[in-house]
Amino acid sequence: MDRDVQSAVKGLCVKGLCVPLLLGLVLLGSTLGLATLSRAQAPAGSEPAEYRPLMKEAVEELRTGHFEEAYQLFMEAHGIWAGAPTARALGMTCFEMGRYVQAGRWFEQALGAGRRALQGDKRVEVEQALKRAKRYVVSLRVQTTPVDAEVRIDGAVVQRDEAGALRLDPGSYQLEVRAEGHERYAVSVKVGAGHPTELEIALVAAPEQPTAPVVSAAPVPTVPAAAVPGAAVPAGVDTGPGPLQLPPAVEPVPVYKRWWLWTGVGVAVVGAGVAGLLLMDRSPGEPEPYGTQGLVVSTRTEGLVMRFSGGRP
Repeated sequence: MDRDVQSAVKGLCVKGLCVPLLLGLVLLGSTLGLATLSRAQAPAGSEPAEYRPLMKEAVEELRTGHFEEAYQLFMEAHGIWAGAPTARALGMTCFEMGRYVQAGRWFEQALGAGRRALQGDKRVEVEQALKRAKRYVVSLRVQTTPVDAEVRIDGAVVQRDEAGALRLDPGSYQLEVRAEGHERYAVSVKVGAGHPTELEIALVAAPEQPTAPVVSAAPVPTVPAAAVPGAAVPAGVDTGPGPLQLPPAVEPVPVYKRWWLWTGVGVAVVGAGVAGLLLMDRSPGEPEPYGTQGLVVSTRTEGLVMRFSGGRP
């Protein structure tokens, strides 16, 4: 297996992929080349049977430059028998794919692993690889208003450190900022050498949506068909729990109680009285009075006649 790892490293260098020698050392430690160390730290027979075939297949994929396939196989082996060797192999595979942030996490996990921990030169080599990965990681500081706004990179929510910085691999990203009560902000950013390393984004407050007034219409009372004597109730019609209680009917006012009737009667009586007085005031055979247009107004009281007329006396 040691020869296979060395051959894989040499093959990659010949093809121009230039995998660092450190990768060969990592793979050497993650394969059966460190079987002696693994057996010394773990009880005999603790290694799962499927672990070796997976590691061998991963090395073959790495030999042909299929880093994505190699990463998947190393991940499967890590799930079966996790430890520093598999974490180190995953870190180096991510490093070759340009995923420096992820590679740094795997390297840190390999250095902190208590199971099949790194020893001697192997630990020093991983520490150096971690430093190289950190040099390629870009720090993008994103200052937002409001300060608790949610930041997303390519649709995934990311967490900023205390200084508001994000650790990203060089490249282009779709950055999005959201906050409740504010309009969403999205922008394409490119991080790396010669590009901005700090962004200040102030979200604009979303306009208030007008609230339509709620109009509640009063229910219109309906007279159930059952409340009308002799009415047939159609099928499917709800007659309600009982007959509808209608207000009592208002009786009409008789004519002899109307004010206008007695007002007219009073006017007629007064007119008749005035006419009677005028007729009684005139004696038989008396000539027509003369005066201004023959106007005569007289009043008779117990034989006393008072005459007022225009013209000569």
